[in-house]
Amino acid sequence: ITLIFAHGTGFHKQHWEPCLEDLYVLISEQQRRQGQEEGGQGLEIREAWSIDAPNHGDSVVLKRERFGVGLHVSFTCSLAGLGTCVDVNFTKHKLVGVGHSMGSIATLLSINFFPSVTFSSIILIEPML
Repeated sequence: ITLIFAHGTGFHKQHWEPCLEDLYVLISEQQRRQGQEEGGQGLEIREAWSIDAPNHGDSVVLKRERFGVGLHVSFTCSLAGLGTCVDVNFTKHKLVGVGHSMGSIATLLSINFFPSVTFSSIILIEPML
């Protein structure tokens, strides 16, 4: 699977790094146990992407020095391979969307805006749900 993470308002994509580290440890432990006990195969993660625009919230501070961009820059990327930011066509991947807070809403809205990109599963992390 390919995991697509979307953060909440006031956060940035690095917010997901501790979650990803813990997830990979859990998956490694699961694969080790299954390999010893059943000879089976656990969950396999092809890639994990955490998405935000370089001019979003605190990300602008992190990116300004590295890329020389500020709040005035407009970015157009998409998972549908329509943008120029990432040279990957996600329509060929088995996607799992993971959204936190406003990222949950963005994940759900992306289904309507880009129907060529389909999620096999969506995980929404939102206390109000």
